[in-house]
Amino acid sequence: MGITTVSVLTAILVAYLHHKDGSKRAPRWLRVFTFRILANMLCMCRSVPMKDQEVHDNGAKNARNPSRATDVVTVEEIRKGIPEKVLDHVPASAELRSIMENLEYLTDKVRKQEAEEKVIDEWRALAMIFDRLMFWASLLVLVVTLTALLYRQDVEH
Repeated sequence: MGITTVSVLTAILVAYLHHKDGSKRAPRWLRVFTFRILANMLCMCRSVPMKDQEVHDNGAKNARNPSRATDVVTVEEIRKGIPEKVLDHVPASAELRSIMENLEYLTDKVRKQEAEEKVIDEWRALAMIFDRLMFWASLLVLVVTLTALLYRQDVEH
């Protein structure tokens, strides 16, 4: 009865972790403990999110190229590529400003979505590692219990 209860509670906790939204990252101590210690202990290093990328609360940051979070061209790069003569032209300038504002909005939205997806992937990796840990723990308890029961029956007969 107790093993079943613990199994159900573990399944609920794993489902909760797996479906957590990307609004808040896991605490640092939990990430360090799970990704560095438990993942290595359970041979689940491939489940750990990429180590060369770090997710920050304000967006994503790529360690290889810190100035660029995504493969999307930034608004500043586009502004540098526009000749000054074009910006001096009044009608084109108003259209370009409108396009730049929309482009800036879209790139910010893409960055936020990517950062949120990385946080969600982090929670899912935590859930997978915890699920594997609980699987091995419950398997160990079942084997020990079964061995004790079988040994007890042999002693009595």
